[in-house]
Parts: sequence; C-alpha cells; structure tokens
Amino acid sequence: MSMSVAEIQMLRILAMIPWLASRPGVSKIEVCERFELTPEQLERDLDLILMVGTPPYTPGNYVNVIYDGEIVDLFLAPVFDRQFKLSQGEGVAILAAATAILAVKGVEPEGPLARAAAKLRSALDAVGVDVAVELSEPLALDAVRLAAGVGRTLSIEYWSSGRAQRTTREIDPSPPFFALGNWYTDSFCHLRNERRLFRVDRIREVRESGGRFAPSGLDVPEQLYSPDVRSTEVILRTPVARAGVLYDLPFTEIEAQGDWVIAKMPVSERTWLERLILLLGPGTEVLSPPEWIDTGAIAARRVLESYS
Repeated sequence: MSMSVAEIQMLRILAMIPWLASRPGVSKIEVCERFELTPEQLERDLDLILMVGTPPYTPGNYVNVIYDGEIVDLFLAPVFDRQFKLSQGEGVAILAAATAILAVKGVEPEGPLARAAAKLRSALDAVGVDVAVELSEPLALDAVRLAAGVGRTLSIEYWSSGRAQRTTREIDPSPPFFALGNWYTDSFCHLRNERRLFRVDRIREVRESGGRFAPSGLDVPEQLYSPDVRSTEVILRTPVARAGVLYDLPFTEIEAQGDWVIAKMPVSERTWLERLILLLGPGTEVLSPPEWIDTGAIAARRVLESYS
C-alpha cells in the first residue's frame, strides 16, 4: 500500500528540537551529518519546526528557529519550560512516544530527551506503575543492517502480501529505516532488476549469497509506495459510513455522491483489492474494470471456503 512518510519526518523533527535547543549556533552541515539529511531535507524540516507549538497557538507559543545562512538557532517558547501535572495514563503515553523518538537516527542516547524519559520512568516506578516500552524488531533486521553496512548481497525468501506468495530473490540492501510501525529497506532487487521497497518483517529467510556491492547511506524514499506501471485503475463504490479507510490510501481519488463514496485507485494485485473490499464491508462493489466487477463475490467465496 502506498503511504506517505510524514510520520518519519515528524519523529525526526521531534528528535531534532531538543538537540538543536541545546546547541545554539550549530552549523547546518553538522545537523545534516547528525541526522543523515540533505540540505534540502533540512530546510523542509526547519520550515515545519516553525509550526510546532501549543494551544492557543499565539506567537509566544511556538518554537522559534532562525536558519538564514549556514547557522541554526532554535529557541523554545517559555511555555515549554512549564511543569505539567500528568496522570499515570498520560505519563505512560509520553514515555512510549519518547521511546519511539529515541530510536530515531541522530538522537543522543544520553541527551535531554533520554534524561527526561528516565526521570519520567522513575516517577512512574515510584507510584507503582511498572512500564516496559519496547520497539519490536524483525528477525531479519540485524542481517539486513549488517549486509547494508558492508555491501553484501542477500538471498531472501520474501512474502508478498499482494500476491499472497513467497518468492526467492537476491537484494542489495540499503540501511533499514523505521516508518509507520514497520522496518523497511529500499534495496536493489536482482529478480526485478530495479529498486524495490521491502518490509523487513516479511523476509522469512535470509542468507548471504556471496555477491558484493558498494554500500550507500540511508535514503528514505518520499513515498513508501509508488504505483506500478502495470497497475490496473479500479473504480469502486462503498457506503459513505464505511469509507473512512479510503482517505488513508495514497494515489486515490475520492468523490462523495450522496450516501455513497466513489474511489478511483491504482491496484497492482487483485488479492489486495479483495482484502480492501472485505475491510470496507457490505455494499462495497467494483464498478470498473468490467473483468474485476466480481472481485467482491470472489473474496466472500474464499472466506466461506476457508470455514467449510
């Protein structure tokens, strides 16, 4: 499924703010090296930091950043120095979010965010709240990370959810990155002879193939999915009450028509469309192309057969 990587940028920005606040006058070159950014990516991140603030979002409630020239200066508004009284639930939620941010590349393991998270954990422990926040890692993650760092080609057994099948292929992996709750590697696929995005948790088996390649740095794609040139344009209709999930799908045109929503989208695998129709529920139907109109009926029949 095609998804924006805005979540990646937001986590990185939240990691950058305390780091920049503790380093007035830091050079843009150092920031780029620290967080593995291009100058253009840094400019976009700094533009977005200017929008970080707290209610009621008056001028004195925003983070202020000055980044003309080659130097970056970040100033926190006084509201960020105010101490807050948190409920136990709020404390756990903030600790979980802080743990996710601490996993971002470039964050100091002993920096201000880490120290604040440690204090929060101690405070929760003191009132009898036992908190364990862990970010799960796929079994193949270490192998992919190592191969990407030293330039070793991997032979993998990969599960394709769209086709619901395993394939064997060789890949030249790039450093894995965490986005939208999963680990990915943007790798060169020898089977397809092009770069492909792989979810690391869908790698069922992995071993070195003996091939070598020139390793590269982390390069997070702007989109976690791009429509395949072989994709089929599908138009489906679903009740408006069930259409919420469609608004999270990229490359999808949506039009409301009374009690119905009409969606036009590129689909690479028919099995993926079957799962989407089952998720949307009764009343959802494919309008185009004609040869795919029975997709919903096929999906329902498969579900019934699995219980027979």
